[in-house]
Amino acid sequence: MAGLPAIVTGCMPAPRHDLASVVEPSEIANIMCLQKHPGDEAACSGMRLPDPTSAMAYGMCLQYHRLDLKACNDLRATYEAELRAYLSQPGPAPSSRGTAANPPQLPAQRARELHKTAEALYKATSTDAQTFEAALLLPDIRQKIAAVLRQNLSDEKLRTLATQARSEALYWYAYMQGLEQAQSTY
Repeated sequence: MAGLPAIVTGCMPAPRHDLASVVEPSEIANIMCLQKHPGDEAACSGMRLPDPTSAMAYGMCLQYHRLDLKACNDLRATYEAELRAYLSQPGPAPSSRGTAANPPQLPAQRARELHKTAEALYKATSTDAQTFEAALLLPDIRQKIAAVLRQNLSDEKLRTLATQARSEALYWYAYMQGLEQAQSTY
């Protein structure tokens, strides 16, 4: 009987340190930190990049594409590359490099640039959606779009394009809100 707890403990799964099995930015940062600093769970818990831009972009993508996480692969790769570069810097384990109580700040100038870009993309995709919807009703607009896209456009194709453009507009609107919320918490 004395050996039963040891046997049960041996059968329990070990904590996962497999990068491919995690999705959230915080989990990715924790695992990558543990890979660089094995056994230093305390130092790696809550580790964040000084510039949270790539983590925010990847996180927003995850929220938007909950059912198709592959759509966020490029943003994840960028985030992981920034983490690798940050973790490869000489110095101690990242125990004091940003915690949940003191999150890293996005510089105001960078936040304004990102917001301006997101706003422009929001306006452009909203206009695209309106144009595709107008093409359903106006033959001249349908012909101009068909000429630009070099394909015939059925009503169904126009509806699909309008829906996709509307979805992209909503994504950029949510991204702007996320930037605004991040700036207001600092």
